Amino acid sequence: SFATCGDCFKDSRDGQSYPTVEIGEQCWMAKNMNIGERVADSDLTTHQRAGIQKICYDNLESNCDTYGGLYNWAEAVNGEQTASGAIGTATDFNKKCATDGSGHTQGICPDGWHVPSKTELYIGSGSSGWNWIMGGLRFYTGGFMRLGSVGYCWSSSENSESSAWFNDPGRQTTEGKSYGFSVRCLLN
Repeated sequence: SFATCGDCFKDSRDGQSYPTVEIGEQCWMAKNMNIGERVADSDLTTHQRAGIQKICYDNLESNCDTYGGLYNWAEAVNGEQTASGAIGTATDFNKKCATDGSGHTQGICPDGWHVPSKTELYIGSGSSGWNWIMGGLRFYTGGFMRLGSVGYCWSSSENSESSAWFNDPGRQTTEGKSYGFSVRCLLN
């Protein structure tokens, strides 16, 4: 079990370990999430079936080991629920809520952790100790871009039916939900 921020957290779902860091009053994972079954970049049905699916940059598992998985927004916030709608829309994309009554969006994060809201993400990532991991992105039509130069992290906050908020170093903006970005978890 996880006791102290600054210790490693072990995800009981797959045994992976994540370093943690305290930033202000918040406890963050210091590494991007890397959970789920790797699917090909060309697999546009990601999140339309049970379980968590991730995409690895250049379709290489070793890139997920280094940079974490890339997830479309629906996958990031729904966790293991399935969706009937197309990836780029909000159709039937129910967020997986935290079970502790906190109102947070657990999404693909382990129990006790959540996908940060746009406000939480902005405060956390704007502080020293965040450890940006420049995992690049998966373009909404497929294909990869900017490994080593961008580290986009989804928030749980929607902007519209087809877009959601994300952060990268020094900037907060919106992009289409079908892009593949990283996910960084925050302790409830």
